[in-house]
Amino acid sequence: MSELSKVRMVGPLASYAEGFWDELVRLGYTPRTARDHAYVLAHLSRWLDQEGLEPADLTPQMVERFVLARRHAGYRRGLTARSLRALLG
Repeated sequence: MSELSKVRMVGPLASYAEGFWDELVRLGYTPRTARDHAYVLAHLSRWLDQEGLEPADLTPQMVERFVLARRHAGYRRGLTARSLRALLG
């Protein structure tokens, strides 16, 4: 079972998950670190869906709203826009 298959991916970013994973591995991320980034991608995708937003709506302000939502939900990773560089790039 690949690390990516452990991540439940739904919402408007689901179709990008495999390509995102492949790019992280190509850049030298370990499978575990790539999986951790994929969990954040999955959360962002669910959040976009819940907010009625599309990927094109991800302005810097929306990213700040997302990381604030992560902080309030008790997440310990992906809590700043800077920490989402790989995801948003």
